[in-house]
Amino acid sequence: MSIEDKILKECRELAASVLHNYDKPELITEIWTTDDREVLAQKMFSAAKRQLDYIGPGRDSEIVLRAVRYMGVHAIPPNRMSTAWFEHGLATLVVLACPFYSVGPDGEPFFEDLRRGMQEAERE
Repeated sequence: MSIEDKILKECRELAASVLHNYDKPELITEIWTTDDREVLAQKMFSAAKRQLDYIGPGRDSEIVLRAVRYMGVHAIPPNRMSTAWFEHGLATLVVLACPFYSVGPDGEPFFEDLRRGMQEAERE
């Protein structure tokens, strides 16, 4: 399976999570169809493909797949058809995993915050 196929599959799973149908919807607008989910998945996939272009050759393209999977932690039904949360979050994760610039000789204090946050997340 190609990396794009894997990412699309993950985007479809994410869209299904975001566009979850409740057991007893109160309004017709709370019912999501397969077509709705596919539209959302394709929007997410488009954003993910841009990140594949960003990382370029020589880097593990599975980074984008793993970042898409991680975004599933933040996939909540109130997001509905909005993809801004996904696009911005995914871009941030990829920039952190594949930096475009190096930091100065004194390092970057924010990196310690990231390390601490990752350690906390792994403990929970």
